[in-house]
Amino acid sequence: MITSSTGAAVNDICRTIKRRYPICDILIYHCVVQGEQSSESIIEGIKYMDEQNLDTLIVGRGGGSFEDLNSFNDENLLKTIYNSKTPIISAVGHENDFMLSDFVADLRASTPTAAAELATADFDELKLFLQESYAKINRILIRRFEDENQELEYYGKQLEFLGPKNIIKEHMDNLQLLKDSLKKAYGKNLQDKYNEELNIYHKLNLLKPDKLLSLEIEKLNKIRITMIKNLISNINYKELILDSYKNNLLHLNPSTILEKGYAKVLKNDKSISSIDDVMENEKIVLIMKDGKLDTTVQNKEKFNE
Repeated sequence: MITSSTGAAVNDICRTIKRRYPICDILIYHCVVQGEQSSESIIEGIKYMDEQNLDTLIVGRGGGSFEDLNSFNDENLLKTIYNSKTPIISAVGHENDFMLSDFVADLRASTPTAAAELATADFDELKLFLQESYAKINRILIRRFEDENQELEYYGKQLEFLGPKNIIKEHMDNLQLLKDSLKKAYGKNLQDKYNEELNIYHKLNLLKPDKLLSLEIEKLNKIRITMIKNLISNINYKELILDSYKNNLLHLNPSTILEKGYAKVLKNDKSISSIDDVMENEKIVLIMKDGKLDTTVQNKEKFNE
């Protein structure tokens, strides 16, 4: 509200707003509403309140003479009201008082009290509207749930009618009727026909999804067992090959040969295997399992072939 905080209008506006819409926050900008400086004071109030991001501004005052109300005909004030970003309700004087501010504002109220009524919603009416809306939404939802439930029941019956279980039952019923007819028409061949029907019944049972699934699971289990056996057999075979390679490597390992008492003969850091490769008094090196021996050839004797 942009008005005089000491006038009767401000009290009427506050009482009306609190009665109609108790949760509303009211901001009052005190200004001079008559006299030479009144228009400037009102302009300052509008500019200030226009920057506060408010919902509505009420600009006005209570009744008085034309001279008292003339401030609301000021050209600069009219421009300020017209350029305001916030919606403005002009409420000047009584119902018969018309100021130029009434024609440039967003809305005119005949009195300050009427401005309070225009600016607010009736809280009781809002509550009643919300209650009625809630009841209406509730009724719509209930009807919607009922429609959806009926639709689900319809589709459920359709699925039940068209499902494998119902088809199998229909075949079984037909077979039962056929069996009864055969009993009446064929006395001698009754047992043969019965066995034939029984075979058909067993075939139908085999065509059931659970039967087919059981057969496939059984096949898969057999394949899995065979694969496991083959895998174990293959692993055992590979282990035998690895053991064979390991034994061959152990036999060919020079350390294993040296462990048996043999020695490796070196001459000038080269291996020799014949007495022809060394002369008497020449130095040779014997590599043993745990070290080496530096020695000199004293004598050599060649074995007869």
